[in-house]
Amino acid sequence: MQIAISNLPFMGFRDAELIKLAVENDYDIEIFYEFGTDCYWDAMLKSVVGTNVKISVHAPCVCVNLADESDENWFKIYKDTILFAQKYQAEFVVVHTNEAWQGDAKRVQQLVEERLLQIVTFAKSKQVQILIENVGLVSKNNLLYDFDDYCKLLERFPSCAALLDTGHAHVNGWDLPSVMAKLGERVRALHLHDNDGQGDTHLCIAAGSIGWDSCLAAVKEHAPQAKLVLEYTSIAAKAIPEHLNELRKKYAL
Repeated sequence: MQIAISNLPFMGFRDAELIKLAVENDYDIEIFYEFGTDCYWDAMLKSVVGTNVKISVHAPCVCVNLADESDENWFKIYKDTILFAQKYQAEFVVVHTNEAWQGDAKRVQQLVEERLLQIVTFAKSKQVQILIENVGLVSKNNLLYDFDDYCKLLERFPSCAALLDTGHAHVNGWDLPSVMAKLGERVRALHLHDNDGQGDTHLCIAAGSIGWDSCLAAVKEHAPQAKLVLEYTSIAAKAIPEHLNELRKKYAL
């Protein structure tokens, strides 16, 4: 299966470490676009152009909240993100439906989906694939789309694929093998990370309480085409090759 590395633990002056490792080893990468300017990313990614390294883009989730009616800059920021993804021929752009929200859930969902429609329409015009991530945590009282609502959301946006975040799903009590069986090939990618079921700590695989044997077996059965993105908060660049070898051997990836 295809595995990519998120730049989450490398943001800032350490992005160059990840990119150098990716180029040397043909690792795919996913970058948090909002934590660098276009000038910064052009400098960081110049060594990737012309290589086998594939890029995916995590859309802004700190400076944008689609569930916040007062957010007036969301579309400009998303346009910039999609244009950046187009420039680097990104495999996909990952979208969060919401961060914190308040008010009536159905009204907030309507706002989010109106904005999603504009994002998806613009992305289509630029031939950029949008993936909708399952976000929100019951422990933080910001879960806007439970599993049933998430499935309905994907039905409303048939041109979009799903990105399943294992850590978010675990905190929210979703049974990962059942989720994979339900979503199947709609899952284009996963954010893989672990936790104790209480907080979104983005631990390395097998450092928390997720049942990885059954989870990854379900991924291989129901969505073998999915990109596996390791989205950890902490891992050293030099530890990645051995870590990937261990994962591939242990879980037959």
